[in-house]
Amino acid sequence: MSINTLELPDDLAEQLRALAAARGEDWNHFAIAVLAQSVKSAPAASEEQRARAEARAVLNGPFHPFDPDANYKKYAAKYGLPDLSHLSDEELSAQADEAVARMDPAARAQLEREGLL
Repeated sequence: MSINTLELPDDLAEQLRALAAARGEDWNHFAIAVLAQSVKSAPAASEEQRARAEARAVLNGPFHPFDPDANYKKYAAKYGLPDLSHLSDEELSAQADEAVARMDPAARAQLEREGLL
């Protein structure tokens, strides 16, 4: 057995003394038992955390942060999409209405039946 000196905050030392006195135990023996229990339970807690992290990784798969700007740039370059960010809501609505008006009437009727227009 080795002798070590620990510097404890006064409030923690008082709490340990009070708990030891309430249990009728020697303060030093009680403090050693608390430290031993803490050390014994620490690996179990880290093992549990590791197991949870592995399960979470399996369930969620790899994490890919979503960046809408990067996605837009990727597909805009791939498909030649125009940049409409400078248009107001009204201008975008007008362009959408024009696109719907140019649609095949049968396709437009089908979309209306499905509640998409």
